[in-house]
Amino acid sequence: MNQTQRAPILVPGIMLAALTVALLALAIGTFSAVFSASAQTGSWTVQYYNGTTATGTPILTSTIAGSNLSLDYGAGSPAAGVPTDNWSAVYVSQQFFNQGTYEFVVGSDDGVRVFIDGALVLDRFTGRVYTEDRFTQSLTSGNHTIRIDYFEGIDLSRLTFQYFQTSGALTPGTGFATVTPFGTPAPTAGPTPTPLPPTRTPLPAIPAGALSGTVVRATVLLVRGAPFLGAPVVGRDCWRGRRGRVLRGQRQNGERNTDDEYERDSAHKPDSA
Repeated sequence: MNQTQRAPILVPGIMLAALTVALLALAIGTFSAVFSASAQTGSWTVQYYNGTTATGTPILTSTIAGSNLSLDYGAGSPAAGVPTDNWSAVYVSQQFFNQGTYEFVVGSDDGVRVFIDGALVLDRFTGRVYTEDRFTQSLTSGNHTIRIDYFEGIDLSRLTFQYFQTSGALTPGTGFATVTPFGTPAPTAGPTPTPLPPTRTPLPAIPAGALSGTVVRATVLLVRGAPFLGAPVVGRDCWRGRRGRVLRGQRQNGERNTDDEYERDSAHKPDSA
């Protein structure tokens, strides 16, 4: 009787334990799936697919370091196990952005689509030779998820992706480049030239054995009898002059004789001679 009463109690307990284990396994599996598909910060998680639709079961998952992409596989395969033609890939990355406006540059051969935080911002998912497309996007400060769908049809395979901040707030050490306006630089002040002293005719030497001598500085007008240098002088006029006495050991206006100094006694305008 007692065993009959316990049976309904034990059976639900076993079922509850089994259900708990099943739910836990399902939760772990779901978490693993979500984790494997999540974006990596500062690098790219890549899943390759057969066909050109970027859907289905991936045949390979790998990682590419860096925030930009510059992939050129030529006519070859991107990785072992991926065909050379008719394949596709999904690239996912979580990257930090300053608040502001960005210009994105995306190039592909063949097709490409770009999503930012789940929103489609560029759709060129068609066969073509390598072509670059540009678009701008305003972003808030923080991490944003970028997804790129790409497919290779035939022949060459190439994919590039990069971006530049063009306006908005900047984090120290990062941001967009600024251009210094052209202009005429202010001239650098140079040394002021020192004026040269006027050139003066040197004084004649004091005759040997004499204590002093008379020196006359004068502007003389000579009148010649014919218009050539060797013509005889027929008259002269000393219209301005200075006369001084040369003394040994003295100075006049800072000038020095070849072997003596002198002092000027006077200056006058002599009469015409």
